[in-house]
Amino acid sequence: MEVAELASRIDPDRLQIFVFGPGWGESIALRTPPGVWLVIDSCGGIGSEAETIPALQLLSAVGEPVEGVILTHPHGDHTVGLDLIIERFNPPLIGCVEHFIGPDLRHSANNGAQFDSEKARPAQAAIGRHWSQRPETKWEIRAGDVRQIGATEIQALHPPEPAIAAVAARQEPNPNDLSTPIAVSWQDARVVLGADLPEAYWPEAIDACNWDAPSHGGLKVAHHGSLKSQDGNLIAAADRERTWICTPWHGGGRHLPNYADTEGAEILLASNPELVVTSLTRKVAQLPEPLTRAALESAWVMKESKLGKLTPEKHTAEIAEAWALLSFTPDGVNHLETGTAALRVLP
Repeated sequence: MEVAELASRIDPDRLQIFVFGPGWGESIALRTPPGVWLVIDSCGGIGSEAETIPALQLLSAVGEPVEGVILTHPHGDHTVGLDLIIERFNPPLIGCVEHFIGPDLRHSANNGAQFDSEKARPAQAAIGRHWSQRPETKWEIRAGDVRQIGATEIQALHPPEPAIAAVAARQEPNPNDLSTPIAVSWQDARVVLGADLPEAYWPEAIDACNWDAPSHGGLKVAHHGSLKSQDGNLIAAADRERTWICTPWHGGGRHLPNYADTEGAEILLASNPELVVTSLTRKVAQLPEPLTRAALESAWVMKESKLGKLTPEKHTAEIAEAWALLSFTPDGVNHLETGTAALRVLP
């Protein structure tokens, strides 16, 4: 399957959110009536060629306008190909925390090769260039900001001004601390796209939301399911149907989400009956469904010594199959579709 074939799944009367997560990286392409798009972050397969960028492939196939692009934070797994999307579609709105853009990129290059910060520089440069050449496109994101994309309201939940100042003053700041979750509201549909925001900032982010964020019908889980990014109020148990999507991260001998006891996956599955993971490594993905968290934990333990150091080159799923699609009707009911690399994990 090619990513472009996902264009056949477009429903013009629904809010649709494509979440791509091949195992190293994350990208979200949101389509709202009357047929306009918002892109949040970008990822790619092996290499950075245009054909490996899922959002770029999908948008090129659909042929509808891109009204906005958002960079939640400049880590390499969220930026690959974003410059190509900006240059190709020339969106009228480009949102990012201004602290991440400019000649001094020291604050976005921390944490070493683990986050491959060099991959972020083309996206940062493209945003800075468009802001300079077309000032009307500039959205300096702050908590509480609201923008309209077609018929859909989007709201930035982080960072507030004091957080930006505090992070800027640090010697080795972490871009995740200024990561921007987005609240999405269309008709009766409510979705939270959690970016990579750490747990400490979530209470204030939830308070910034114009609607009751814990009442969401869809959630892109924060920071690849890391335990340190899950807020108890946002993921509290509820008596309504909710769809939670997690994009995994494999690299440097580490993997997220962690399926061990008391880690992120267990905490999430204690509050929701299912966690949709957009991809798993090829070897682990050979396990039969339905998959439980315990089965996945055993798989990691058994295979870790054989797998050795997990790397995106060896263990990234095929980009065209590592996705989940949320389609909301006006009454807020969601229909879920997934690529063949995605799995539904049970408690």
